[in-house]
Amino acid sequence: MHRTDFGAVYGFGAYEWDLLPGDSGGLVWAFEGSMTVHLGNRRWALTPRQGAWIPPGVPGDVVPNSCSRAMFIQCADVPPVHGARRVLVSERAAEALRTLAQTDRTEVARRSWRTARSALHPVDDDGLVIPIPRDPRAYELATALLNDPRDARTLDQWGESLYTSGKTLQRLISRETGLSFPNWRTNIRLNASLPALGRGDHVHDVAAGVGYTSTNGYIDAFKRHFRTTPGHFSHG
Repeated sequence: MHRTDFGAVYGFGAYEWDLLPGDSGGLVWAFEGSMTVHLGNRRWALTPRQGAWIPPGVPGDVVPNSCSRAMFIQCADVPPVHGARRVLVSERAAEALRTLAQTDRTEVARRSWRTARSALHPVDDDGLVIPIPRDPRAYELATALLNDPRDARTLDQWGESLYTSGKTLQRLISRETGLSFPNWRTNIRLNASLPALGRGDHVHDVAAGVGYTSTNGYIDAFKRHFRTTPGHFSHG
């Protein structure tokens, strides 16, 4: 960690995530691989193309997945948005952030941060965000899918095991996540596939491991949500 005139820069590895300040706003970003950021009742799967603005006081934690190096920039100029916000990290921003992580020169750090800050673009919460419902029935379903994304039960089958109806579960999921059950489950599966891709597992095996019966179906879903192919992601 080194301090600057705009805040503090924390660089850490996969086994040092406890260094992340819990009560300070800032930007979290992974140099390579993927991380999952838990913020309140949401989960974001972040690749090096995305970072997250975290306002002060927002409870959360980070799971490194396949990420071995990351940084947290504690700063006062977090955008005045409601809650946390995901941002697109351009190549220009990524280069500036890498320089910022390595330098201990104040002027270089200040210039790098200005460059990175201007090149970070907020993006809509699409398939990378995994909202977690609060209702006990839908929450139990969410926990089960997060633990085993291959579970292919329908909502009616889930309803039987949770002593409710499939229609009630769909209503709860739609109301509390803003997504249909199939889209929500797709997000969970794609998020769960990132660590295996980061390890270099074969795409066919990754797809089957998170519940896809068709490798092409998995590739199409991955491209829609991450704007790259699983193969490209796996190779960096």
